[in-house]
Amino acid sequence: MIYLNISEVDPLHLALAILYLVLGLVLAVCYLILPLPEGEEQPIEAEGDDLRLEYETFNSEVARRGEAFIISGTIFVTLSFLILAQASSHEITCCHRIVLAYTSLAIYSIWLFLFGYTARRLDKLSYTRIHSIEKKLKIRVHRYVDEATRNTLWIAFRRSFWAIVLVALSVTGFFILLS
Repeated sequence: MIYLNISEVDPLHLALAILYLVLGLVLAVCYLILPLPEGEEQPIEAEGDDLRLEYETFNSEVARRGEAFIISGTIFVTLSFLILAQASSHEITCCHRIVLAYTSLAIYSIWLFLFGYTARRLDKLSYTRIHSIEKKLKIRVHRYVDEATRNTLWIAFRRSFWAIVLVALSVTGFFILLS
């Protein structure tokens, strides 16, 4: 078992490790508390096939964004953890370790905010419109799912999962920077 003696860590490295941890935690909290737009339901003027086309278009856009988020995540999340793993190598200098760890955090954070947060914002607006269309068409597909999952613990976990991964990345990077 490896024990870490903080008193043996260089003060500068300790400060950089603490800064890394705090930065990661602040970014995770920001991701969770940044507001999502509350789009207003507006009157729907389209009828018939035009209304169905609009409904299908919004649905496909939400699906496309979800797929793009996951595909980009397989690249960016994996890359972040691989870079952090490289930072844990004993064959690199301390300066390289710091640069790799912070690069890992930056790559993950950029992905989370540029892909994740913006996709969540656009989805929120899209679902507002989808709900309006469903009311007019007298169907309840998305409204049913929304009502069935509202205030459930697992949906809250699902929505905060990528922030939890960011916390894990931050804690891991903290210990790597202390080593």
